[in-house]
Amino acid sequence: MKFNSDKIISYSAFIVSVGTLMVLIYQSKLMREHEEKSIFPKVELWHNPGTQVYDISVINKGVGPAIIENVVIRQGSKVFEVEPLLFVRQYLDSLTKEQLVLGGESLYPGVILTSNEQSYLFRLKRTEESNALINSFATRETSIEIYYSSIYGDQWSVGGIG
Repeated sequence: MKFNSDKIISYSAFIVSVGTLMVLIYQSKLMREHEEKSIFPKVELWHNPGTQVYDISVINKGVGPAIIENVVIRQGSKVFEVEPLLFVRQYLDSLTKEQLVLGGESLYPGVILTSNEQSYLFRLKRTEESNALINSFATRETSIEIYYSSIYGDQWSVGGIG
């Protein structure tokens, strides 16, 4: 097999092209990983144990949106897959006719929390009846768990109150 300058140049160009393709594939992989990490959501639960009003809020402290996948409330051995606001209303309505829930926002599968968005799950007027529920959150007898994902489908959960 004779090698002339045309064949050498052709083979060299082919090898350089294959090398360039490999570098581009690797660079694309690195860029995708960087992009996924740069839109990382971080959901936190916070409570405000004020003297007149008690509230629990959820906030996305990450740099990307958090997509709510599920919300679970655990009370002892019971598990409720219901919005926290509805749970609190039903619980307190069974104890008293007084309106103790001062408001809140819905949190259910499909809700999107944008970066730095805060949402109040519920606000309660402090009374003897509501203090029983508030104390069960404080002692973790009752807890809220939020399962969420990024826009790339990575999933996390947060539970307890910070």
